[in-house]
Amino acid sequence: MRRLLSFILLFSSFSLCAKPTVICGKMEAKPQKKVTIQYYATAIDEIEGRLTHFETNVDGLNNFKFKIDINNPISYSIALGDQWLFANKYIGPGDSLSFDFSDNEQIHTEGSCKEQVSFQFHWESKYFRDDAMTKQVAETFNKQPKVFAEFWQKRMKDQIDFMNTFFRGHVPEPFKTYMESEIRYSYAVALLQYSWKHAAGGRAVFHDAEYMKLINDVNPNNFGSLCSSSYINFLRELPYSLWRCHVDQNNKQSAETKFYLHHQYRQRDSIAKKYFTGRLYEVALYQILHDQIKGLDHYKGTDEFEGRYHAMDSMLHNTYRNSFVDKGMLARLGNDLSFVKAVVVSVPAPDFAVRDMNGKNVKLSDYKGKVVYMSFWSTANEQCIAELQGIKGLQERFKGKNVEFLFVSFDKSKASLQNYLKNNPIEGTHLLELNGMGSDVAKKYAVTTMPRHVLVDKKGNLLNRNAPGPAQNVGGTIDYALQMQ
Repeated sequence: MRRLLSFILLFSSFSLCAKPTVICGKMEAKPQKKVTIQYYATAIDEIEGRLTHFETNVDGLNNFKFKIDINNPISYSIALGDQWLFANKYIGPGDSLSFDFSDNEQIHTEGSCKEQVSFQFHWESKYFRDDAMTKQVAETFNKQPKVFAEFWQKRMKDQIDFMNTFFRGHVPEPFKTYMESEIRYSYAVALLQYSWKHAAGGRAVFHDAEYMKLINDVNPNNFGSLCSSSYINFLRELPYSLWRCHVDQNNKQSAETKFYLHHQYRQRDSIAKKYFTGRLYEVALYQILHDQIKGLDHYKGTDEFEGRYHAMDSMLHNTYRNSFVDKGMLARLGNDLSFVKAVVVSVPAPDFAVRDMNGKNVKLSDYKGKVVYMSFWSTANEQCIAELQGIKGLQERFKGKNVEFLFVSFDKSKASLQNYLKNNPIEGTHLLELNGMGSDVAKKYAVTTMPRHVLVDKKGNLLNRNAPGPAQNVGGTIDYALQMQ
């Protein structure tokens, strides 16, 4: 039977009372603010970037309440207005927790998972908020492979030892499994990222046997990892990393684009079978097929799209029809594929109104008659910054043509966006949405991760809801959109 986890937060000084499956709190009455809680309910939701997202306002008695039905441990985040109270804190089915925020902003916890939350704050402070250690971690990516691997092996061991010492050997389940999965998979992801960042000339950074042993030592086939965010990162990085080590260096397209432009699913499936069994294999296979469906975006507006689409459809209904015990996973993949096709047929792009840097309301419909390449981004996101570095070349290619470049920033302040653009000018229309992923425009376009790029044709139809980035294979699709009647 599924157990009910209820989050109840009572506003009117945060001092809290502990009850089973309850989070509750109290604060001096202030103007009404929106309270948000978000989390990934399952590993599949995290693969898709599909956050479970609840919002509410305090009522007339300054109360607010959430009830969430979960089977697995989750990592949740709570925000009051634009301020995040907790980010990526663990709680499990049946856990209860209460908080007390004192005047000096120290957080005191009571309840059945008090020790777990206390551990998380200490752990993050020791390994992720220490400036010297953060700098040391970054510097290891420039070290020799053996030095890098030994540093991260020690870091992994130290974190697990710290956890066991903190709990004096009595780590509650499933918290121990959850946290060990986070720590071990984070180590494995670091190994994978190091390998593809340093791959050159088609030669793997680590010798294969040595490299594979490092991955195997992490024990990737761990059922408890299904609730670990780091496990999803591992699924993404593993096949890409092994492929990236043997990429054609003379091909000028980005490595990610080349990855999608080839039939990689069979190679990736063989990798998944090497490491995973049972439910873990199903989730890994789901990740692979989901990526292949996403890869169809690189063919939007080209003559190859129909052939690629039908090949993907055949894979789902023939090749992998019996590979999923959970038929719901197969159905979700089928729905995603159908949506890709529907977008090609023509779906009106949702209109919205967001203020520009001068405070003027700008609507998407203002640009009907033009092809619109729209980017959702933030100056605080390193991947966004890296990806938008290719925008100038794309703008130069379509200079003087009927193409509008629209940038929707989710920065937390106008000053941060202004300062960035002052030092790094980007041509185009810049809009600022301070409510970020909780905003109306983010919901309309299902923006749960950044950067995201969207392509709208001259009639205002959504040609590609998840378009390739500026440095990827998007130019041909824009050319196609310009030619459309």
